Parts: sequence; structure tokens; C-alpha cells
Amino acid sequence: MRPNDTWWMGVLMGIAFPAATWFLLTEFTEYLISTGKTGLSEHFIALLSVASNLLPFFWFQNVRTDYALRGLVITTMLIAGVVIVIYWNDFMSA
Repeated sequence: MRPNDTWWMGVLMGIAFPAATWFLLTEFTEYLISTGKTGLSEHFIALLSVASNLLPFFWFQNVRTDYALRGLVITTMLIAGVVIVIYWNDFMSA
């Protein structure tokens, strides 16, 4: 077992990547709006934030850190469930 191959490392990465993506896309949207252009919708930012966990997912899979991958997948499922619950009406009306 590798030193960073822990379940908690996967949980940490599973929270950090969507949070960073959410922050960056929100700031980018505010910049677009300030320049007079249309920004990204909030539920689209949420979907991209959850999808950003694909980067550490494939990295953990490539370096064979199975325990970290398990923590990442569990965290991703929980975050995706929260996003679906929060934006249920937006997803169903589109």
C-alpha cells in the first residue's frame, strides 16, 4: 500500500476538486457578467464541479491507489446526490 493510498485522501480530493472548480467557474461567470456577456447558469456550474472529480478519478486509477479511489467515488456520489436534490426542478424542467 502506498503512503497516500488512504480512504481519507480520496475524500479530501473528492471535496477539494469540486470546491475549487465551483469557485473558479463562479468567478469566471462574475467576470463575464461584468463585461456585459452572459454567464454560466448555477446548475451548470454544479454539474461541471461534480464532473471535475473525473481528473483525480483517472489519476488514482492510473497510479493504482485503490483505497483513495474508493473514498473519491463515495464522496462524488454524495456530492452528486446533493446537487440532484438541490437542483431537481431545474433538471426536470429543461
